[in-house]
Amino acid sequence: ALGLFGAGAKVGFEYWASWLDWPVNVGGKPWDSLPAFVPLTFEIMVLFAGVSTVIALFIVSKLYPGKKPQLISPRVTNDQFALAFEHTGGNVNVAEVYDLLKGYNVVEIEERVA
Repeated sequence: ALGLFGAGAKVGFEYWASWLDWPVNVGGKPWDSLPAFVPLTFEIMVLFAGVSTVIALFIVSKLYPGKKPQLISPRVTNDQFALAFEHTGGNVNVAEVYDLLKGYNVVEIEERVA
């Protein structure tokens, strides 16, 4: 949608520039010579579409400057991995989960209540 807006704005600007602001007769061609406007219109359309896609990606992903990350562990971005298990009150024995994790030489086990 923003690509079409950019293309329309660019064609409007070229018509305005070649008709009102800077009317120059180039080779006897009319001021509204559409074939001369096509290559740059396509490039502007692709530029606007690409930039709007990147902006939409940042908005949907909630990636913006100054955002505080919600990390499970502070070292997860440096040199460690983290696993999070959510216990919803089913028939899961927490002691068995601890024993299973200790069998794999887990460095740290932390339990949090949300």
